[in-house]
Amino acid sequence: VPLLAHGAAKDVLIIGAGDGGVLRRVLQHRTVRRAVMVEIDGEVIRLAREHMPGIAAGAWDDPRAEVIVGDGIDYVKRAADGSFDAVIVDSTDPIGVGEVLFTDAFYENCARILTERGLVVNQCGVPFMQADELQETSARRRRFFRHVTAYVAAVPTYVGGFMTLGWSAKDPALAAETTATIRARAERAGILGTTRYWTPDIHTAAFRLPPYIAENLPAA
Repeated sequence: VPLLAHGAAKDVLIIGAGDGGVLRRVLQHRTVRRAVMVEIDGEVIRLAREHMPGIAAGAWDDPRAEVIVGDGIDYVKRAADGSFDAVIVDSTDPIGVGEVLFTDAFYENCARILTERGLVVNQCGVPFMQADELQETSARRRRFFRHVTAYVAAVPTYVGGFMTLGWSAKDPALAAETTATIRARAERAGILGTTRYWTPDIHTAAFRLPPYIAENLPAA
């Protein structure tokens, strides 16, 4: 969703997602020249490569991939201004060790390292049961981004219905691309017709939120 919404992302930062699945999907986009994945637990990467190689499907060996075992917080602090078009955060909930990925300092640095049309996506829980998580993190992100919303995905392994993905962008138009535009981009990327869940219609529909979710987002 984030890369097709952007349409021309060249440099992408992934925080977490140690199984390599997000890296694989990012590298499917021909516009991407560099995908940096920062995973704090090297054992996750090792075990995924050994026991679940199909998730990454060779993405580890793509010359555009830079895989770092380290702290995503520190990486974002040190990254240069305007060095990424998209930041994808695959984290736990804002509890315990994962809480640092939901702080003002983290979001401020994310905004700093993004290009003018840059965006950040991060998981925001299941709003049917965790509405406060979506509400609090969205309000915090709104301090640093012009446009804050969320999109939804069906994740059957989580109880409570839709999972929300937080969306923070410098350009409000990114979340409002037409289905036709998304379809054309997917076709150019060689993705159209290859996915089991995502379609251009699912993409645009994911931003059409039911009231019980939308009410937890900051006013436009």
